[in-house]
Amino acid sequence: MMATNDNNRTRTIIGGTSSPFLLFLLFLGLKLAGIIDWSWWWVTIPLWGVLALMEAVAVCVGLIVAVVFVWLVVVDLVKKRLR
Repeated sequence: MMATNDNNRTRTIIGGTSSPFLLFLLFLGLKLAGIIDWSWWWVTIPLWGVLALMEAVAVCVGLIVAVVFVWLVVVDLVKKRLR
């Protein structure tokens, strides 16, 4: 990202290509050239793999938070009954 200043107006120029996309292009070229004999799932994994990994982490964190919350509620209820 690069900012330029023309007559007190700032423009932001965003350029470049992401590494996963470049990796996908490499895998695609190798697949189409017949150099690799991978499944199309493996060829396209750079496009969706990062999102899938982030979603899996979010689900795991959500489950941990839910378990801790339920545990704290149960402990609080047990403490109230013991009084």
